[in-house]
Amino acid sequence: MARVSKKVSAAQREAENAPHRIWKTAIYARLSDFDDVLRDTESLEVQISYIKEYVNHRDDLMLLDMFADKRCTGMNFDRPEFERLLKALQERKVNCIVVKDFSRLGRNFVETGQYLEQVFPLFGVRFIAINDNYDSLNRQSRDGMLVPIKSMINEMYSKDLSKKIQSCFRSKEARGEIYTPVPFGYKRNQQNHLILDKEVSDVVVRIFLWKKSGMKEREIAKKLSAQGIQTPFTRRCQLGYLKNTLRVKDPAWQTVFVTKVLENPIYTGTMVYNRIAYDEANRKIGQNPRESWRMVPDSHPAIISWELFDEVSALREAEQAVKEERKKWCRQRRENNPNIFKGRIFCKKCGEKLVCHWQSDGKKCFRSSVVAMKIIFLLNLWWSAFMACP
Repeated sequence: MARVSKKVSAAQREAENAPHRIWKTAIYARLSDFDDVLRDTESLEVQISYIKEYVNHRDDLMLLDMFADKRCTGMNFDRPEFERLLKALQERKVNCIVVKDFSRLGRNFVETGQYLEQVFPLFGVRFIAINDNYDSLNRQSRDGMLVPIKSMINEMYSKDLSKKIQSCFRSKEARGEIYTPVPFGYKRNQQNHLILDKEVSDVVVRIFLWKKSGMKEREIAKKLSAQGIQTPFTRRCQLGYLKNTLRVKDPAWQTVFVTKVLENPIYTGTMVYNRIAYDEANRKIGQNPRESWRMVPDSHPAIISWELFDEVSALREAEQAVKEERKKWCRQRRENNPNIFKGRIFCKKCGEKLVCHWQSDGKKCFRSSVVAMKIIFLLNLWWSAFMACP
């Protein structure tokens, strides 16, 4: 066990010297994607109900709040509800945490140990893991070998489980099965393979052909909305792939919907895996290069050809290069031509400061900050009306 500072020891002794104390208790539950897939007995509702029953039978525990993180890995503590729990500890709203077992707190041996041995004792927080028969108020359970052994086992279990899940995914990939959200234009059959969604598959073809003809994504989205075409979200809800149907009332196509269709190579009839890049916290950070893609050709019916996809991709890359060059040029122009009148000239009519703007012909102009704000407001109003048009 790590060495405990005098400040931490003092807080722990204060907690131990209050045997008849009523503890302000918080429940913490966690569920990762792996737990959700592998077993139903670890659901958040089951965890919370189990802990509630335990707290209700304890005279020294008073339940004040509950914290539950869903789809959050135990290998790090970057979780919204856990951060809210830490804030409650800092504000002294709660001083006791109850979990089902150590693995719900975390599976990282080092970080879990720091919370148990440093952070919680520093705030005088009592920690209880029901299934592991652990109570930090009990010196015997706190100073034994249970905590480090359990933490090491939990971390090893998580890493081993991750390898098994990845192996399962590789097997699915070899069979051309899909384990990601079903893309617009397709449906999923009972064998977990993609089949054509004949009602909207022709929309995908139109999107690619319009883009090939030179239309912008914004223009394509506007045209699809004007034609009353179902959005990908609406279609997925109709097919029963999404339970949350609150956003179905918004039928307008967004630019991002068109972009997701244009950048997805799955419409060529090839199942593509490892296209999206994730960080250690399983958050999307961009796309992997095509050399890193794992592809299974002819795994499902194709909507477009690879030639059309590559042509459109090259066109989009050229447009992006122009945008980046434009941004670079504008940035250099601002750096090479600083506004020497900043904060020194004012509008004769309203008395407000004049703001520098660059016109499309490369010339400078100065506007009142009030006028500039009105222009921005009107542009936002116009854009909202533009997107709301049927």
